[in-house]
Amino acid sequence: MNLFCTTCDKLVETDEMVMVRDWPGRRGKANVAIFRDGKSGAVHTVLNEMASERYRPKPQEPETRVVVIPPEAGEAAAPVPEVPPPEPMSEQTMVVEDWSPSPEEWFAATVDMKAKNGGFLFLGLSNGEQVFCSIAAVPNRPNGHLCLIQPGDSVTVRITENDHVNTRWKALEAVLQNAYDVPPREEATIKWWSEHYGVVIRPCGCHIFVTVRDSISLREGDAVTISGFTESTSEPRSTIATEIEITGSEEEIFEE
Repeated sequence: MNLFCTTCDKLVETDEMVMVRDWPGRRGKANVAIFRDGKSGAVHTVLNEMASERYRPKPQEPETRVVVIPPEAGEAAAPVPEVPPPEPMSEQTMVVEDWSPSPEEWFAATVDMKAKNGGFLFLGLSNGEQVFCSIAAVPNRPNGHLCLIQPGDSVTVRITENDHVNTRWKALEAVLQNAYDVPPREEATIKWWSEHYGVVIRPCGCHIFVTVRDSISLREGDAVTISGFTESTSEPRSTIATEIEITGSEEEIFEE
């Protein structure tokens, strides 16, 4: 099967190659896969058959030929029919081929795949294009959770040309549109702490940064309860917690 390789920027034959890894997309079909050529050892990152279709050469229209049969003696020659000129490419088709979205435009998309470590997503646009999305580009994660984001979730996204990985586009910013059920307070364990700030880990495995105004003495492994979730003002933007309470103690620290 000829599939488009984003590494070679051309169609490659994959029938005699070995698939090393694929990333399932909608309906379980792979959007991107990695193949290894057993003869040369070259590694190819290829798009699926549907995505590769746009890179295949378009079949040429068969040439219309008119055969004129000479009339018999005394018979008038039949008029030669006029061959209509080929239809020009529609404006809509031209726009799709030359699509160049502005970084300020927002597009509806769907989460197609999430990395096991939660570090990145693959988003699907309505036109079939794939978008690589670093989790850092998703500022409104529910209470900072990665585990709640699942394939099929709706997002709006701003995109730009991608200069690496496996997709033509990457996300500048992606905003989750689903409503997630998250509690106002969560149990957690201190991962590391330095007087006014630190990182905690919750039972689901999701980490979150905590910052408070007043100094508090905490050690790795201490059990705490966190709350006061808000979006940070510094870049890259993310959800942080601003209130922390030592479990089993009356000491609490609240931030505005």
